[in-house]
Amino acid sequence: GTKYKADLFLTAGASNLRPTMTYNGSPLSVGPDGHGKVEFTARPGSFDQAGNAKASWTGTIRMNQNGRDTTFKVSVPYTITKPVMQIQSASVQALYYKCGNKLSVQVPALGAQYQPSFGGSGASFITGQKGEVTVVPNSREVTLNVSSGGNPIGSQTFKVRPIPNPTIKCFVGSSEANEKQGTPGTAIRSITMRAIPDPGFATFLPEDARYRVSKFTAVLARGKRPVVGPKVINGPQGDMSDMVNAYKEGDRLFIEVQGVQRNNFQNQVEDVNMTRTFNIPLQ
Repeated sequence: GTKYKADLFLTAGASNLRPTMTYNGSPLSVGPDGHGKVEFTARPGSFDQAGNAKASWTGTIRMNQNGRDTTFKVSVPYTITKPVMQIQSASVQALYYKCGNKLSVQVPALGAQYQPSFGGSGASFITGQKGEVTVVPNSREVTLNVSSGGNPIGSQTFKVRPIPNPTIKCFVGSSEANEKQGTPGTAIRSITMRAIPDPGFATFLPEDARYRVSKFTAVLARGKRPVVGPKVINGPQGDMSDMVNAYKEGDRLFIEVQGVQRNNFQNQVEDVNMTRTFNIPLQ
């Protein structure tokens, strides 16, 4: 991917001679100093285990002296070294499904000539600033292909992790409801359902770990008989004042979470396939 530059010239020759030159059979422009300028971009070859590939180019110098043509031919070997990609990410061992996994892909050997483009399979690729790409997987495995200036640099394969479901918690007022020991019936006037993301997932991809409960149903039950409800709440919070007024000690508040949504890094909302039930004794 880097530029190869060389001068083609004769080390001894009359200054009044105007040679013609070729590079790999194509005409080469010759400067006033009698030098032909060879310049091309090194392209990948068959790399050996050490990451090297052998190649060569052919130059000719032809000149006419005293009516006689003389041609000099040279074959110039060179070695192409496979550049090393450096990939940095919060979670580079695996990517999360349908999330904006941000990668930084650098190739130090190319320096200022590094002009990356990204493609591959198993994901969509969103190119950012130089060397940055957001990978959004849509399959279990992703292959990232990296090129620079149209020249392939390398590929990297990633495993894809499923998004862990959030933990649903029920809050009465400002306190978490206690399913084992029970909750005071007077405290259930305001119920808030919270979807808490997996801590590891939230650390790696905070923009993809934004959840909310979008729908739940609440029933005040006495034995097997419903006293109030079912009440369908569209959203994470509901007013249960009618249940506070009707409850007796020993009643139960039964809650079924029926809708959970995730807001992703592009602020798109998608449904999460999960449910959760709570059976809370009232004191």
